[in-house]
Amino acid sequence: MKQRLLFAFLAWTALLPGLAGAESDAALLHQPIKAAKLPAPGAPLPLKVQLAKSRSTGLRVRAFVELDGKLMDLPISTVETDESDNAAYTAEVNSPLASISYQFVATRQ
Repeated sequence: MKQRLLFAFLAWTALLPGLAGAESDAALLHQPIKAAKLPAPGAPLPLKVQLAKSRSTGLRVRAFVELDGKLMDLPISTVETDESDNAAYTAEVNSPLASISYQFVATRQ
């Protein structure tokens, strides 16, 4: 069996500076994926991030992904409301053969 490594770059919460009103306390929240829970290489892998304390979809969220040595800039257009009534953004990539690292960035439109 091939060994796969997961380098989750985003293991912290990124504060969103400069947002007005109630969104000023908003933060991007993400649970890193554990290597043992990765699907088979090449299978769909959803990357999810939540905008805490906000249902605002007036933000652009992007995922910068390094997947097996290839760099990708993915705009995330799929926005849903999660069980906590927060905006939840999802991008889908293929599960890595060897490595993956990623970071989410939110900006105003």
